[in-house]
Amino acid sequence: MRTHGVLKIVSLCLLLNTFANSSDGSPSAPSTRVDPIYFAFDDFSTTMNPAGTWTYGYTSHLGSPFFAYTTSGTTTSSNEIGWFGPLPASADAPGFPLVVVSQSGQPKNLDMLPGPGGEYSVVRWTAPSAGLWDVSGEFDGQGSTSSDVHVLSNERCLFSRNVNNADAQVFALTLSLHAGDRVDFAVGFGLDGSPDSDNTRLRAIILPHAYDYSKIDFPGASQTQVFGFNDYGTIVGNYTDTQGAVHAFVYRAGSYQTIDHSDSVENGFLGINNDEHIAGYYIGTDQRYHGFVLAGSVYHNVSFPGALDTVAWDVNDFGDVVGGFDFTDQNTVIAFLDHRGSYTSFEDPVAPPGASQADALNDRGQIVGVYVDIDGNVHGFLRQNSDLLPVEFPGTTSGGEAEGINNQGQIAGRYFGGRGGSLAFIRSGSRFTTMVFPGAAICAARKINNHGTVVGIYRAKNGAPLHGFIATPTHQDH
Repeated sequence: MRTHGVLKIVSLCLLLNTFANSSDGSPSAPSTRVDPIYFAFDDFSTTMNPAGTWTYGYTSHLGSPFFAYTTSGTTTSSNEIGWFGPLPASADAPGFPLVVVSQSGQPKNLDMLPGPGGEYSVVRWTAPSAGLWDVSGEFDGQGSTSSDVHVLSNERCLFSRNVNNADAQVFALTLSLHAGDRVDFAVGFGLDGSPDSDNTRLRAIILPHAYDYSKIDFPGASQTQVFGFNDYGTIVGNYTDTQGAVHAFVYRAGSYQTIDHSDSVENGFLGINNDEHIAGYYIGTDQRYHGFVLAGSVYHNVSFPGALDTVAWDVNDFGDVVGGFDFTDQNTVIAFLDHRGSYTSFEDPVAPPGASQADALNDRGQIVGVYVDIDGNVHGFLRQNSDLLPVEFPGTTSGGEAEGINNQGQIAGRYFGGRGGSLAFIRSGSRFTTMVFPGAAICAARKINNHGTVVGIYRAKNGAPLHGFIATPTHQDH
């Protein structure tokens, strides 16, 4: 049985390493709207300066007058392309300071280098409209770096750190800006007074402040995953302890509680309804996945007839359950709906056999889930009235996931291979809103309740431990 890092089909890419519908669930017009979001890397231009809201340049001192680069070109040794300052060229670069990117597009960061006389290399973003904006990302050293890094708003310094060797300095700011206000990301040559080997990478994401975020981490755990959430604020998920064992937990009114099945070697809570009934699974000593709905202290078995393994992913307020099962091969999964003890299986019609999973449902019977195509890419779907419709964030290259749905038809998920990499989204009718936990490199929205509050998971960087989060909407509209 494959799952979300538990049953591994859905979130394999995250956990181990377009058509839109209106808010009432009926098909909408084909056009979609993506809320504004700005990425220092993805928006970088090697032919225009300024380029949209971004300008590349330098200052003689921190906060002094800004001069835009006018020379474009390529470095010699690293074959990076970008913009260069007026200070004397070398055998390796047309000028200094500089800001460049790899011509292969990897890694997804800007490479900045200060000038020899203390000049700062600066990437400037200009606010297109007034409002609250989330500004987050990090500066990374490259082994022998000894730079000083800063984030400024209208020449006022808001964030300052030193980057030594391979340090990563993460920033996460919420700024009140007017249209035309400036946010600068600046790199200087640090305490040693020399720009030698001071290559510093910048990752920066700027988007309207739509959510207030809080971290959800089980105390003492090596990593925490949040899967389910109800209208009363109760959160369920699992965590990994320092010995590598996986336990189920409930977070309620500021208190964490571990709840494991007595015959288990691994546990996970994946969904919860407003009666506090919890959908989930445990792996027994028989190494099989056992699905259940936990009501109070009583485990009610959820097992697709004849299945080898079953996982219950969600339960709605009517007691209907969705999830995935397999008959003989734990590398496959088939979606199911359990309606009052009557089981129905289904698969996305464009998916290969044994590659579809149901993740969540609402009280109106709409179901969201995922399938894996023949190339191994994950895609989201919405099932309503027996029809399966794609859920795809516009512009993605490697698919995505649909993991939660509320009674208004808002869908929580994550996209792969789009601008910014792999980030969370909320789909409301034909409108997509990107979500990024402040400072996170990878982010996924898992569930959205009927108040529009979202829970999910994030990583600070690739390979870092998972953390849970809860995000409360601010209802600010740009």
